[in-house]
Amino acid sequence: MVTLSRRTFLAWMGVSAVAINLRGWSASAVLPQGEIQQGRALVALEVLRQPRSDARVVGQRWPDSVLPIRRTVGAYFEIPGGYVRQSDVQPMVTAFAARPAPTTLPFWAEVRGAVSAVRAYAAADAPLRVRIGHGGVLQVVERLTGDPDWYGVADASGRLMGWAQAGAWSPVALEAVNGGGTLHLDSTHHRWRLEQGGQVVGRGLFASGRVLARGQYAVQGRVPGGVDAAYPGASWCTQWGSGLAVGGAYWHNHFGQAQDGCAVQLAPAQARWCYECLGQDGTIIIE
Repeated sequence: MVTLSRRTFLAWMGVSAVAINLRGWSASAVLPQGEIQQGRALVALEVLRQPRSDARVVGQRWPDSVLPIRRTVGAYFEIPGGYVRQSDVQPMVTAFAARPAPTTLPFWAEVRGAVSAVRAYAAADAPLRVRIGHGGVLQVVERLTGDPDWYGVADASGRLMGWAQAGAWSPVALEAVNGGGTLHLDSTHHRWRLEQGGQVVGRGLFASGRVLARGQYAVQGRVPGGVDAAYPGASWCTQWGSGLAVGGAYWHNHFGQAQDGCAVQLAPAQARWCYECLGQDGTIIIE
């Protein structure tokens, strides 16, 4: 995912419908028609012969494996060879090609594949610092050319976290979308609704990392990524209140319930849409 346009997002919300409904999106939210549908294994997976918990195990998949997703059946994804639980898979956006890297530093980039390993120095056998999952966003503050190229990646403050192979990342370009939107958060049912210009332009489920105090809040800041110390690369963070943020979560697919991480967690593509539609002058209403 490099540029998520208004037109593309609205297509996701049901204009070009195909069979796969993704956990955390509205009932009609689907992948764009004709796109390759994939997911990232969040844990070691058991592949079941049938879409039920007592079905026979017919295979396994390693964490961070990329899985072709054929369709959803209840709480399961059908993949080649069987079924896996939706909650164990992160749906991946595959519709966007990589952008050329800017010539100047720093710039923001996101993980375009399943995962990127951030290492202590620019070598494949260097000690692992952290793994950033699909859709995670960090700053690129240094660059080494070679075979392969490497990025020195940093958090929102510019602190160097380590080095990652550049091929796993894609520079991001912000879409020109008017801000001023309103994000409604139903804290009881963990549902969100985004309005702009009097129209609903997005809805779905969110996960929450803390109790949310009801009220109306103005957006206080926005950072493309890297603001959550516990989860580096949490993406498209819109901040309000006393250090609270709406951000994209790549580390789970348990939207609709409490979950460790920033105050309000959406799928990364959803967090980006909210980031752009809220802008600097948006409003967040907790109900």
